[in-house]
Amino acid sequence: MSGRLPPRVDVVIPLHDEAEAAPALFRALDRLTGLLAEEGCRAGYVLVDDGSTDATLELLHGHAQRCETARVVSWPHRRGVGAAMREGFRATEAEAVVCYDADCTYPIEDIPRLLEGLSRGEVVTAVPVLPADREARPPLVRRLLTRAVALAYRVVLGRGAGGVTVFTCAFRAYRRPAILACLPRSDGFSAAAEILSRALLQGLTVAEVPSVLGKRVHGRSKMRVVRAGLGHARVLGCGLLWRLGWPRSPRHG
Repeated sequence: MSGRLPPRVDVVIPLHDEAEAAPALFRALDRLTGLLAEEGCRAGYVLVDDGSTDATLELLHGHAQRCETARVVSWPHRRGVGAAMREGFRATEAEAVVCYDADCTYPIEDIPRLLEGLSRGEVVTAVPVLPADREARPPLVRRLLTRAVALAYRVVLGRGAGGVTVFTCAFRAYRRPAILACLPRSDGFSAAAEILSRALLQGLTVAEVPSVLGKRVHGRSKMRVVRAGLGHARVLGCGLLWRLGWPRSPRHG
């Protein structure tokens, strides 16, 4: 990539029943389009509706009619955020790809910083920093789980973890060939950690950029702790096999 930012980026956004959060998200995307345009970067959007039962899909189509660089991918029944990420990544065309959360808990203005980080690696992941305002911080249980899961992945991956701080954050930038080589098999919330595990075991360089993590303001989180924990247990088990050279290792596709 030449210049400060790549000439094009596709932003993948998975959504399920996010009608309440959609208006704030669309305003954020409009800000991002202008911000990137100032840097000579054209933004495209892949809005992935994961079988929503509310008005999310209708709102996405309405936004796509107003925004010529936005396109909608959808299916009738919920498959999971991991499936939405996987299909969204497959639908990208730009040389750089960003995954962003529909709840806007990370500042969308940090996307240029993630893209700048692609000069240092094939994958750039946000590392959550707590806001100064305690009332704006995400729940303590979420923060503790994030730390515990990161420790588990570092233990399983060993040196391959490369000092990575966090595994569960999906807010990342990728070079497109890198993400297509690391598509997750997981359909649930463990997909973000699986992608990073695959990238590390393939020897890809992972850079980190701090980003303030706030509390969801609109709508409700779709993550269920027990289900997410089981998903991480499966990925960790596969990660151990991958590290031991199991035939299904990400090094062999």
